[in-house]
Amino acid sequence: SQIVLTDRHIAPGKLPVHAALAVGAVHHRLTEKGLRCDSNILVETATARDPHHFAVLIGFGASAVYPFLAYEVLGDLIRTGEVLGDLY
Repeated sequence: SQIVLTDRHIAPGKLPVHAALAVGAVHHRLTEKGLRCDSNILVETATARDPHHFAVLIGFGASAVYPFLAYEVLGDLIRTGEVLGDLY
């Protein structure tokens, strides 16, 4: 099974749980229930910006990390010509 944890749609007036805390909690709960080996935890987050953030998320149990905000910023930089290159 695949479990997707995301902070993409944060609502005004609501406090999000940090991605590392959410990953760790889900990882431990799945382990307690004997389901961890049958599950992948996919994290879509704006908080992952450097290798250390990725390492923490993977260390806490993430199977994969998608840093959507980093990709959006890169896309904007390429579109405005501040960075040369192809996003894809």
